[in-house]
Amino acid sequence: MIAYQGLMHGLRRALGDFLLIFALYAGGVTITILALRAELARGGLSAISPAAVLIALVGTTILSLGLFWLGWTTDKEQD
Repeated sequence: MIAYQGLMHGLRRALGDFLLIFALYAGGVTITILALRAELARGGLSAISPAAVLIALVGTTILSLGLFWLGWTTDKEQD
């Protein structure tokens, strides 16, 4: 969903709006990572490691930025 929003906001050339959506997403991922780290620090077991969540964030970031750039560089005069 975040990558799709990157493409749609790139087509509209709305960088600020996309950055707001992405910041909300990244904040949610950060809270998830911190919660997983806290659970592991208490000696609990977790099915998902904090690193796995971080890898998903990095992948989503790369895909979102790529699609945003693709949307941004689309020539609107040919539509």
